[in-house]
Amino acid sequence: MPSRYKILAVIWFFQITLNFDRVIMAFSGPAILKALALGPQSLGTILSGFAIGYMCGQIPGGLLADRWRIKTMLIVLPVLWGLFTGLTALAATVAGFVAFRACLGLAEGLAVPACFRVIGETFDSQRRTGAMALSSTAGALGPAIAGPIIGLVIAAYGWQAAFYVLAVPPFIAAVLIFLVLPSRRSVEKHPEHTSPAEAVAKPSISTVLLNGRLWVTSFAYFCFNIGYWGYNGWMPTYLATAHHLDIKHLGLIGSIPYVMAFAGLLSFGALGARLQRFRIQTLAIAYLLTGASLFLAFGAGALFGTMLGLCFASFFLSGGIPLFGSMLFDLAPRGGSGSYAGIVFTAGQLGGVFAPFAIGRLVQLTGNFAAGFALMEIALVAGGLAVFLLPFLQRPARSAAN
Repeated sequence: MPSRYKILAVIWFFQITLNFDRVIMAFSGPAILKALALGPQSLGTILSGFAIGYMCGQIPGGLLADRWRIKTMLIVLPVLWGLFTGLTALAATVAGFVAFRACLGLAEGLAVPACFRVIGETFDSQRRTGAMALSSTAGALGPAIAGPIIGLVIAAYGWQAAFYVLAVPPFIAAVLIFLVLPSRRSVEKHPEHTSPAEAVAKPSISTVLLNGRLWVTSFAYFCFNIGYWGYNGWMPTYLATAHHLDIKHLGLIGSIPYVMAFAGLLSFGALGARLQRFRIQTLAIAYLLTGASLFLAFGAGALFGTMLGLCFASFFLSGGIPLFGSMLFDLAPRGGSGSYAGIVFTAGQLGGVFAPFAIGRLVQLTGNFAAGFALMEIALVAGGLAVFLLPFLQRPARSAAN
């Protein structure tokens, strides 16, 4: 196997363990609410706690990815988030959950720009979208695998046991990173990255901030994250509440949309590689179709129709991830992709902080999920329209694939 695909395989496993820890609260949420007599607003606060830490890690993670040893980062950080996942089982109050989840989110947020840079610089522009699509399948398969495991473990041993079980895989990921990832600071290999001057030149933060597409891209990512974190944080609880699923069946049925997310990642990854000139338009359409699918899911009423809508939403929502990642790398200034991504991810993650709490508050006030679904739908439509604007703004700093 070529070394670049070994690196991709290890980064994929790294990200799948990241997604195990990310969704455990969503699938265990109904059991925790029942065991600790908490309401929807409390769960929303806990979910937002993770997002706050995740957001705070983005810019520092980007700066470290551009200036520090990436391999060291990707060994230390999963050890930390494995530790915080296990410690969450000891929480007994909302404040305790928020503290542990915020620390977990910070550790994961610091790692994301490093993963982004490793993939972006290991693969050239022709292969990058496909590589990011394959890497992003971890975001679909992680919840699809974790959901049934969490359901079965909680049904047999209680909600705390699920956190202990899923604290183990991050330590395995750290070992694999140590064994496979090159020890050198960067993995740049391709002609588009190999100029000696470019290899050492780092754009200033002010240069990055003056990029004309940065803020529109950040707004689009903010809207995407309202849909993404709202969906992933509340979908299992919505199914348990609206369709009266027990924890064991919730884990099994709730994993089905993530199988469709896997299909969406592969489909849009292949489509993006063939239609590089139209990636922006394809991404915008994916956001709009996600909003329409969520409308279908909530309006269906019956479980089958709800699952159909949720599956379509998962397909299009996840399908846009590799398109966005590849587009973002092409827009970033050379030598500053980590910093650029860190800024966009931070601005975007404000949506991840806002959505879980806002949906929990709306459910608490109204007694149903109608307003929560409406919030996600409006955000995704706004994000799609913002993406449509990008071709009409100033030329990007990096134009290899645009």
